[in-house]
Amino acid sequence: MKASLMPSYFVLFFLFFAYNSSAQTKPSCPRDQSVALIQFNDSFSVQCSDSVWMCGVRNGTMSWKKGTNCCLWDGVKCDTETGNVIGLDLSCSCLVGPIPSNSTLFRLRHLQELSLAYNDFNSSPTASEFGDLTSLEVLDLSYCNLTGTIPVSLGKLTQLKTLALSQNRLSGLIPFSIFNLPQVEFLDFSYNNLLGSLPSQVSGLSRVVDLFLDHNFVSGRVPSWLFSLPSLGRLMLSNNKLTGPIPDPVFELVNLTLLDLSSNNLSGSFELDKLSRFGKLQQLYLSDNSLLSFTSASNANYSLLSFTSASNANYSLPNLSTLNLSSCNISEFPNFVRNIPGLVTLDLSHNKIRFVEAGMFVKLKNLQELDLSHNSPLSFSNINNLSVFLPGLMTFLISSCNIIQLSNFLTTQ
Repeated sequence: MKASLMPSYFVLFFLFFAYNSSAQTKPSCPRDQSVALIQFNDSFSVQCSDSVWMCGVRNGTMSWKKGTNCCLWDGVKCDTETGNVIGLDLSCSCLVGPIPSNSTLFRLRHLQELSLAYNDFNSSPTASEFGDLTSLEVLDLSYCNLTGTIPVSLGKLTQLKTLALSQNRLSGLIPFSIFNLPQVEFLDFSYNNLLGSLPSQVSGLSRVVDLFLDHNFVSGRVPSWLFSLPSLGRLMLSNNKLTGPIPDPVFELVNLTLLDLSSNNLSGSFELDKLSRFGKLQQLYLSDNSLLSFTSASNANYSLLSFTSASNANYSLPNLSTLNLSSCNISEFPNFVRNIPGLVTLDLSHNKIRFVEAGMFVKLKNLQELDLSHNSPLSFSNINNLSVFLPGLMTFLISSCNIIQLSNFLTTQ
């Protein structure tokens, strides 16, 4: 019996020795950086608000003890050779209090990653001193209750790859310098009070993949350079005050997976024939605009976004799963929708559609949500007596449609 236990004891001893050896070889952070972290933490009270449920409460700074190696503290990452603090993640730590310009946080000049998201900084302005942390590659200040303007100094962060400032109360213009950051891949300014128009031209953002400016008060025309970014994959400009036509270069974004231009005041026409260029597009939102027509290469003009008789063109979008064209003044059911077999969500509510043919849904076997509400009066037919059953359909909205008679298409869903 004892002999059989020997290997287990050996393994436990080895693991204990390895653990202690690794702990002993951890670099020790410089004393001034340890002190700066302690003082930064001491400047806040800890009060967990309801918003923390979105990411889960963390231990935060409970492991931080004065006089101990800060490289072993929760949320702190050190350089393996120098011991300098290069990462600080205090997101969801229930910190409450302002970050003044003389905060000891700004003494950590070696920081490469900084996340303070989901804390409450008491409506304090965003300190310009964040721009002095010139080694930063990641800066996440989302959900932080920050106010004031975006500091121009952030344009000095030339190594920055991620900048997240969403869900604050930031106002004023977006500094021009932000649009010239050469390395940035992720920009999120959504859900703020930002104003003004976007610059007419920029020299940076060549690597940006995700650009979120939705739910602000950005006005003016959509600049063409937005649609000339070679790596752009997701673009959200919804719920702003943008005007004018959608620039033609939008169709050159072959890597685009999400395009949201909804709830603006965009006008003009949208070239239907070019939709097929969006081979990777998964989500398209054009709802609640002032678009007047979709046009095709055959010079046909489908007024009021009718989408019909499209010269037998194939507008197949193989990866499209979400299509929202609500409140677009559409007068006829979009004919090209029948060629999107991967469609999961289709919203055509609040339009002027009067007639729906069951054959439109033959290929839409993946459809789960269909909203045709507020199209009145609306009638359904099945001219060819097709067997149309949508096996995955979970939500089917037809309220305020003034439907007089139920068709077999409706009763079989």
